[in-house]
Amino acid sequence: MKLRITDRGWIAIFIFAFVAALLATGMWEAHLMDIDGTRGGTK
Repeated sequence: MKLRITDRGWIAIFIFAFVAALLATGMWEAHLMDIDGTRGGTK
């Protein structure tokens, strides 16, 4: 079975990976701020 991804498919993959990385970074920073206690202390 041959797997062939078009250029548009690759662009979608890269955009998805980029957005996922941004979300992960934002969640990590929010988590650090929660530990710091500067974000209202939701935990």
